[in-house]
Amino acid sequence: MTDPILTKELSDKVWLIIEDVSECIIMSYYNSLKHEHIHTKANSSIVTDADVLAEKEFTKLLGQLIPGCKVMGEEAYEANPDVAKNLKSKGYCWVIDPIDGTANFATKKGNFGVLIALVKDGQPIGGWLYDVPQKRGYYAFKDLGVFDKDHNKVSVDLSSPFDETKIKGYANPKYFQRCPDPIRKNVTDLSDEFCKNVFDPYASVIQYMDLLNGVTDFVITNNQMPWDHAAGQLMISELKKAPAGISVVGNKTYNLEKPWRLKEDVMVTTLRPKVEKLILSRLRK
Repeated sequence: MTDPILTKELSDKVWLIIEDVSECIIMSYYNSLKHEHIHTKANSSIVTDADVLAEKEFTKLLGQLIPGCKVMGEEAYEANPDVAKNLKSKGYCWVIDPIDGTANFATKKGNFGVLIALVKDGQPIGGWLYDVPQKRGYYAFKDLGVFDKDHNKVSVDLSSPFDETKIKGYANPKYFQRCPDPIRKNVTDLSDEFCKNVFDPYASVIQYMDLLNGVTDFVITNNQMPWDHAAGQLMISELKKAPAGISVVGNKTYNLEKPWRLKEDVMVTTLRPKVEKLILSRLRK
């Protein structure tokens, strides 16, 4: 049964929040970013003042949409990992990535955006992807499908034939150097075969949009961070009518259970079952 909270009205309110925060905070910083606005986290990744301020605003405004709804943001988790318990709690929880692609944002390369997911009782039921510079976006509701910002339903013909020689995707070997062989070697070989002429945006939000639009056929990742993947995985599963990401070693479908960092495994996400079968077979050989 579809959750009654999943309405066009809710999505419109979320889009207003996303667009307002994107314009007033994210792009404002982007257009005048200074060195003192950029910092390094304990895990060596980059965070900016814009990430922190945008997440605080998202937390406040999204929290007002659903009374009693909990929130977990990427930066809040970095400061206090205990907020992860909000994902497992009964009821609703917003999951926020205020700026996905922060490294691109900090170096003025474009390719960054906002990822928002709505989780209920530990399961994603809503997701929003927004490409901030290009002002394009998609949302998904569990059991209802995927839509663009104007509520036009997105559909994909998964039965059409495909040419194996033209498959392309994202599998940057540098992210898998700590994986044990044969996974590391297999990812490198696969990247040489299918990813040579593909520009990696280094941002989950853009990678998922490229899958939705048929720009690429697959993406391989070594993490399941909720702020990076909950929204996009919901969209792919809605179009695929089946679980989206599948781990190579564990053969597990994407979920919000820890560990989120896959130290000895990788996750393959694709819309086409035949592409999924092909990529998994290459990685499992």
